[in-house]
Amino acid sequence: MHLSKNPVLPSFASTNETYYAAKIGDLSSAPDDVNAWVASETNGLIKRILPPDNYDHVAAVLANALYFSEMWTSTFIPSLTRTARFTLGDGTEISCQMMHKTSEFPYFSGSNFQAVELSYGQTRRLRMLIILPAAGVNLKSFVANMTSEKLSEWIGDLRHAHVEIGLPRFTATYAGSLDSALTSLGMGAAFDRNVANFTGLASRTRIYISDIEHKTVVKVDESGTVAAGATEAELVLQSMPIDMIMDRPFFYAIVDGKTGALLFVGTLIDPIQSSS
Repeated sequence: MHLSKNPVLPSFASTNETYYAAKIGDLSSAPDDVNAWVASETNGLIKRILPPDNYDHVAAVLANALYFSEMWTSTFIPSLTRTARFTLGDGTEISCQMMHKTSEFPYFSGSNFQAVELSYGQTRRLRMLIILPAAGVNLKSFVANMTSEKLSEWIGDLRHAHVEIGLPRFTATYAGSLDSALTSLGMGAAFDRNVANFTGLASRTRIYISDIEHKTVVKVDESGTVAAGATEAELVLQSMPIDMIMDRPFFYAIVDGKTGALLFVGTLIDPIQSSS
């Protein structure tokens, strides 16, 4: 959190430091100081969140950064990765590097999709949930009809099965404004300078939110997600595994298995030029 010379209440800064472990800075060097903090907190994956501008009129910048780096519980064997076909949403076929692994995975097959979960680390608390719509099912429409209740139900339906996984190696990025999305969810008043009420931040100055920017980067390879190390590989050969080859657009999420929280959510449209 970076504060300007405008009259921000000390109680606001104190509450955020005490209860949210916020680090308080100032905006005298903005945007460089804010961007440097974000780059540090994300290990260089996100280097800039604030654009060049004059921030003298800004009362506060609230920045939040989350960095996730973990290896698969059992890694993919690099020698099994090979060039494969990936069909984009418009039917165009491209080539990608497809990782392969056959083992026991939590798996569920719905009426028009398959779901599988790949765990991270030795505790297996954090997992990547992948949902692959059936061939011919539009991913955008599928995700639009997805609800948190459905997602929780599908996760509850996962059962261990012998599955052959085919997963593209990819890096997905997203950058954009959340203003319209948050307004549609009922937060519109916060962006209206005539309606917004942030008296808990500054009692004598009318403050409103001018913009909310969000960036994410997700890297997936044989070792894990945003990870460069390797662990012992496991390849279990049994009779006739279930095939789940992600050779078309799919939905994925990194899930906290203890709390059910979704840490990262995205769709893979194109493994070569990916957006999350």
